[in-house]
Amino acid sequence: VLNMLNMKYIILRPDMNPLPNINAQGPVWLASFYEIVDNPDEEIDELADTDLSNSIVVDKRFAEQLEGKTFIPDSASRITLTSYEPNHLQYAYSSTNEKIAVFSEIYYDKGWKAYINGEEVPYFRANYVLRAMVVPAGEYVIEFKFEPRVWVIGEKVSFASSLLLVVLLLGTIVVMVRKQ
Repeated sequence: VLNMLNMKYIILRPDMNPLPNINAQGPVWLASFYEIVDNPDEEIDELADTDLSNSIVVDKRFAEQLEGKTFIPDSASRITLTSYEPNHLQYAYSSTNEKIAVFSEIYYDKGWKAYINGEEVPYFRANYVLRAMVVPAGEYVIEFKFEPRVWVIGEKVSFASSLLLVVLLLGTIVVMVRKQ
């Protein structure tokens, strides 16, 4: 499991130097195989017996995005993290085959939205905690943006309030100028 969350080093004791985690997958990788399980408990159990460098374990709640799909292993396929901000992640993807992209980011569907070349696309939970998505063959920019509904509504209310304040301020100035 240490290889999933991009843990580059393992600290055994405070008085020792950190040990490099040679199994770390990095911030994103491509998988070709998947296994669907019945519930989260089975998902966790199956992680111990799965080669997580090329396979994922998925709860059946998310199986519809993978149903009937077969992914061909391809060493020429690439995906890299190109930009990282706390609320906006960007990746460059290139493959001649449809692939499963696995992101070393915690799955949280309440606000995070995924985009391929600017169009919103679905993503799902894999390996109990990570984000994953099926990406078609081609070259794409994949983005995750944190855009919770409350934030979007708050921005609109804030803009409307600021606009109203400016209109009231200008109206007050106009009335004062006319009185003089």
